[in-house]
Amino acid sequence: MKNYYQILSISEGASDEEIKAAFRKLSKKFHPDANLGNAAFEEYFKEVQEAYEILSDSKQRMVYDNKLKDYLFYLRFKKGNTNQEQYNTNGHTQHTACEPLVSRKYRIPAFSNKLTAFFAHEKSSVFAIAIILIVAIITYLSIHKTNQRQPSIVIADTSNTAQSAEPLASNFEAALEKQKVFWQQFDGNWIGRGTEVNTKLVFTIQLSCNFERSEFLIKYPTLGFAGHWELKNTDDDKADFKEVLESGLLNNMQSGRAELLVVNKNTLHYSYYFPTDQNLMAEGTLTKK
Repeated sequence: MKNYYQILSISEGASDEEIKAAFRKLSKKFHPDANLGNAAFEEYFKEVQEAYEILSDSKQRMVYDNKLKDYLFYLRFKKGNTNQEQYNTNGHTQHTACEPLVSRKYRIPAFSNKLTAFFAHEKSSVFAIAIILIVAIITYLSIHKTNQRQPSIVIADTSNTAQSAEPLASNFEAALEKQKVFWQQFDGNWIGRGTEVNTKLVFTIQLSCNFERSEFLIKYPTLGFAGHWELKNTDDDKADFKEVLESGLLNNMQSGRAELLVVNKNTLHYSYYFPTDQNLMAEGTLTKK
């Protein structure tokens, strides 16, 4: 379900004037005529229009708010998060962009509630108790039988094992060294420019890579977007990423695929592929700072 408040970059308590002002600003900036028919801007322009049509009508907005609240509550309940401290009165979660929606510590209470409901049923509880007793008896007999056996002491010849372990350790160290060299090709801060293939639009790129912490932060200052990359695949001199935009006006759109290719120790080739058809959308060059 789309979040029209995020699309218009406004709060959920925004007034009618704030909604109208946001719509005018975004319509002017992302109108297809002002962006040479760029498919990404045209798609976002349609979403801006859709969001304004709903939020500008008080009756439709009330219905939408209720649906959004119920939808978000359903998602959290479905995944087992019953902690009400992370769920505010407007029906929206309170978490950062990178924080998982459901923490592991909340899955145990959800499972406990299901187990309680199962045993609460009269017929099911009798059947479950019988199964538990059978499992307990089998476990006890297995342990008792094992304890009665006389343990035998076997002195193993570890010379061959030690010799065979040496090549494995050597191969492991070689793999680690190769991976370390690979990381060093990309690690650091990079700046450069990219060019949109169809419209020839030029934009700036700022990239910070830290493979040890799996942290890849991307910014497009001239476009007003920022987010992070998720590593998907690596080769000898190439790395593939999935782009996730977390701030800016396009943070609700489907992410594309970014590719970095090592040219030399101070230069990377940047390629970006559109999410819908995976065709090349933009490319450029990054230089190490």
